[in-house]
Amino acid sequence: MCHLSGVLGNGSEWPCFGYQIHNYILARRNQMRNTEVRLKKLDIVFVLILLGSVIYNVRPDYDGFDLVCYMGITLEFTNSDLNEVHKEVYRELKRAAPENIYNKYTDGNHWYSEYYRDIDKYRNVLNYHRAKPLYNLMVFLLYSFGVSLAFATIIPGVIGMCILMLILLAWLSEYVKRPALYLLIGVISLLPVNSYLSYQSPIDGLSNMLVLAVLYLIAHGGKSSWVIIMLALATLCRVDNFILSCVILYYRFFYGKNLLYVFVLFTGLAIFALLMVPVVFGNTPGWLLQFNFLHSFSDYCKHFVVLFTHQLRAPYFVFNLLLWLLLHRYGDSHSKLMLRIIGLTFLGHLVLFPSVEERFWVAYNYAIFLMFVRFLATTVQTRWLIIPGANNSIQNSV
Repeated sequence: MCHLSGVLGNGSEWPCFGYQIHNYILARRNQMRNTEVRLKKLDIVFVLILLGSVIYNVRPDYDGFDLVCYMGITLEFTNSDLNEVHKEVYRELKRAAPENIYNKYTDGNHWYSEYYRDIDKYRNVLNYHRAKPLYNLMVFLLYSFGVSLAFATIIPGVIGMCILMLILLAWLSEYVKRPALYLLIGVISLLPVNSYLSYQSPIDGLSNMLVLAVLYLIAHGGKSSWVIIMLALATLCRVDNFILSCVILYYRFFYGKNLLYVFVLFTGLAIFALLMVPVVFGNTPGWLLQFNFLHSFSDYCKHFVVLFTHQLRAPYFVFNLLLWLLLHRYGDSHSKLMLRIIGLTFLGHLVLFPSVEERFWVAYNYAIFLMFVRFLATTVQTRWLIIPGANNSIQNSV
């Protein structure tokens, strides 16, 4: 008997029942609140472990020639004398790199040493690396705050990959329940390409983070101002990201309009990204001729032959192409629009900068994988997947 029965009388069963329901609801709310608190604490622990795993094995890739170029550009911010910059770069390399690696750069038996002996050749190769001003500015700021020259070149990539993993965690949490979510992200973090982007190709680690951030904003109806800011940062990180900018701006502002507007948009962004940005940061207008395939039409055709006979057979590319085709055929409208953005960006890149090296496409590959998980969550009923709700707003964001 409820303790209120003495007050309400023997016939007062309904108020007692209502009181029990009220207590049950309060208990459930407290239980859910406690569960949410535990999950949030577990998320924090997992994020710390995840970021620790990204950072743990970080070290400069002294055996990668790009390191020497970015070190030189960093020193150029405060010293315009390339002879002094060249000497300082190799002094730092001798101090920090293992002896066998330093000898590789200087002893004449490896192509690296050509840039040690010939300063003009070193000057020319810097033109290609100046076309990434956001990354170069980040390295310079880190170096200015006392970080060693070699380590300053990899920290932007480490930061980029840490944020990329957090974006993946947030995006996947919409489709995958815990603890399966933790297991999946843990496996992804161990992929060799992530380690490669962290310390062997940090510029691409930073670029892929910015690209995935743009795709996340598009998929979740992000404000136009944020989308434009992230596109600008991605383009300043790698100028070839202007192709993604063209595709997204077309869908967002020019879809269904006169093709003349689209042509003007594409031309304007190409001039800005490929000429204005590099020239402002020290390049000559002809810096694009650093790419051998642009020397002549026959060189361009030869490059395409190599592309189709070697790179397009890479397992990662075949896998993602099959996923793209599957999802474009059977996915929902949300996924199909995301896939069209990725597909058009890929085709534009294929024509202007023909390469399907995995380091350029990691963010796009993850976006395709996310759309595949979304497809599974929609079509396969399991305890580990969450059916996507109606709050996905990609259709309204582009």
